[in-house]
Amino acid sequence: VEPLIQAWQQVVARHPVLRTNFQWDGLEEPRQRVQQSVSLPFTQHDWQGLSVAEQDDRQTAYLQCDRLRGFDLAHAPLMRLALFRLGDAEFRLIWTFHHILLDGRSVPVLLQEVFALYEVLGQGEVLGQRTLALATPRPYQDYIEWLQQQDRSTAKGFWQRLLKGFSTPTPLLPAQASSQLLDQPGYGEEQLCLSAALTTALQSLAKQQDITPNTIVQGAWALLLSRYSGEADVVFGATRACRQSSIDGAGSIIGLLINTLPVRVQVPAEAALLPWLKALRSQHIAVRDYEHTPLVDVQAWSEVPGGMPLFESLVVFENYLLNTKLQQQGGNWQHREFQLHEQPPLPLVLIGCLDAELVLKISYDRRRFDQAAILRLLGHLQTLLTSMITNPEQSLAELPLVTDAERHQLLVEWNDTAVDYAQATCLHELFEAQVKRNPDAIAVVYEAQQLTYGEVNRQANQLAHHLKALGVRPGTFVGVYLNRGLEMISTLLGILKAGGAYVPLEPTFPQARVQWILDSLDVRWVVTQPLHRSTFETLQTQLPGLEHLICCDAMAIKTSDQDCDQTPTGLKVWQQSHLCQQPITNLPKQGSADDTAYVIFTSGSTGTPKGVVVRHQPVINLIEWVNRSFNITATDRVLFITSLCFDLSVYDIFGLLAAGGSIRVVSSEAVRDPTALLHILRHEPITFWDSAPPALQQLVPFFSNLKDERSQLRLVFMSGDWIPVT
Repeated sequence: VEPLIQAWQQVVARHPVLRTNFQWDGLEEPRQRVQQSVSLPFTQHDWQGLSVAEQDDRQTAYLQCDRLRGFDLAHAPLMRLALFRLGDAEFRLIWTFHHILLDGRSVPVLLQEVFALYEVLGQGEVLGQRTLALATPRPYQDYIEWLQQQDRSTAKGFWQRLLKGFSTPTPLLPAQASSQLLDQPGYGEEQLCLSAALTTALQSLAKQQDITPNTIVQGAWALLLSRYSGEADVVFGATRACRQSSIDGAGSIIGLLINTLPVRVQVPAEAALLPWLKALRSQHIAVRDYEHTPLVDVQAWSEVPGGMPLFESLVVFENYLLNTKLQQQGGNWQHREFQLHEQPPLPLVLIGCLDAELVLKISYDRRRFDQAAILRLLGHLQTLLTSMITNPEQSLAELPLVTDAERHQLLVEWNDTAVDYAQATCLHELFEAQVKRNPDAIAVVYEAQQLTYGEVNRQANQLAHHLKALGVRPGTFVGVYLNRGLEMISTLLGILKAGGAYVPLEPTFPQARVQWILDSLDVRWVVTQPLHRSTFETLQTQLPGLEHLICCDAMAIKTSDQDCDQTPTGLKVWQQSHLCQQPITNLPKQGSADDTAYVIFTSGSTGTPKGVVVRHQPVINLIEWVNRSFNITATDRVLFITSLCFDLSVYDIFGLLAAGGSIRVVSSEAVRDPTALLHILRHEPITFWDSAPPALQQLVPFFSNLKDERSQLRLVFMSGDWIPVT
């Protein structure tokens, strides 16, 4: 152990940068000071009595604590050593240093010096008695002096041109809601290796196209950021060695020469991959004359607002793997193993190391990303790189992102949704089953009025018998033109029981739209309410096919003496009194689940309204899935605020009735009144809200009033529009 300590002390004595500290209190800019001598912290630990698993756990804990311990930059040395004895002849040395001292190119040079000195000292020799041929590198001070003499005036114009128009940092992964995220600083690492064959192909491609492996990796990262963020203009950071463009002899200097600078990449989908990669390589070369510009200056010259980072991800690429580079020296080096653990300076850092197999390592901030997200990211990066290497003639848009496993998940696993459902059942039959099961249960409520399942079924049956007598059968269409109320439910059921398909119309529609829809489907029957009779008497001259107008009133007590009358144009108008004389028994099944159940027309905002024809069978499938997935039962009641002309109404009515639940029909006035809706939610047993997002959004200002209320609402469904998150 003593020779090892002496070897490190000799190396520290040889290189002034290892004896430096930094001061900035009271100064305009930090100052690096070299100490004449320093005491090198060196601790020893004996773990021989521990199992291999315990030793690994202890090391993980030590590394975590050591990283949190950090360094005080005002006190040298900014490095420390800890030696762990694992067995009779097995040791593990942890060398911790602040990155402000050294860059990656310096590390193998220092380690070579340490072990060269160690081997001499370990043989009991005195260094002065044996000449040790250690090269004397150029002093780091020479580089600092050269750097301070550089003219940055031309650099400003270069960086402003490169970053012109870029004002917002490129987003990383979407925000996560994961129980694996930390609430305090912590970093994780994940890595993968490209196969040797793929790595060889990568190197061949780079050589053929006069680019570098680093260019290809940076291109893949730019594509990944673009796909993840949805942006075609991305910026990330990249470390540059900065040794070729500085003073002579810079390659052997021990110290920090690297610089981190932005890489801006346009990602046009139609661009061909190879020319795009060559343009990226050209940017790398163009930056060389300006690569010593401090990042703080580049940030200040950019259009990104102060206080925001220019980029949040970083790409580091090394043309060697540290362990391989050192072991290739042979001799005792083959019995030593080296690992490099770095603390990422940004939330997301990609580190590429070119070996027989290209190693891709991601270091990430665990406050922002969990392991699963990073593993997916690595998989996507591997897929992009593989496609770029094996088929470089593609456009950027053609390069795949998802892994084979994800593709199988998307196309096979997530589509393996087949389940048995009542394929031969019609919508009204689900309702009839509940009538038989519990006829006295409440089915529909409107203000102070309500109807049981048995009452709704009787009204629906009377309408169905009448419609069948008037010629309604499978394949025919019946218009529905009703104000919001109890009649809505029994009317739809009655039409379906008769074998017809309903066509909903809003009383607020312009007459021209009503006329166009009825005429396009050659509708002969319309179910409405007495107050709308005049509307159809007016329209009938333009609708020669319209023969029957059935006027419903679910709560009528006294019936009219006149069951039916005829307008001068020949339109027969049937009253509630006639319906009350019809049988109340269920009709035999009039059609099949493959028949049309309804036709809902689009708004026509982009042209002529289009009718969407829907059969019973797919609606049955939807109803059974929702009711099964969300445990809809007879205790549920939906707040029915949707128009019959919007397809959300289909589930609200038939889905709840199929489960034995109830429907709370809201009046046209209350639908537009947030306070009225809140009153219902507070004081009635509403368990289910189903609407387009704008309907719920109007209640947002009043949500605070619900904090102390004991609402029974348990399910909120929103669809049909984008959902604003506030």
